[in-house]
Amino acid sequence: MENFSVLMSVYKNEKAEYLELAIDSILKQTIVPNEIVKDGTLTHELEMILDKFSTKYEFFKFLEFKENRGLGLALRDGVLSCSNELIARMDTDDISKLERFEKQLT
Repeated sequence: MENFSVLMSVYKNEKAEYLELAIDSILKQTIVPNEIVKDGTLTHELEMILDKFSTKYEFFKFLEFKENRGLGLALRDGVLSCSNELIARMDTDDISKLERFEKQLT
């Protein structure tokens, strides 16, 4: 199976509990990405959630901006920073079914 990235733009006004559920759904997949990219400066609560997962899983990659530039620019730069040719796109409130990536890759 090919390596792939998950691109998720995280904005400071996101709900922390949704972000945690979204990341948890990524990590429970039958096929797990080898890279997750996030962007932007966040609240302390959101950063704590990302820190919680990034200390357990080494494949988190963070692209940070000093100010919010909007979703389009954040995703453009996120795509450019992904190491893999295949990129799955998720929002911070998306909950993926267990076989989402496996089905998309086959």
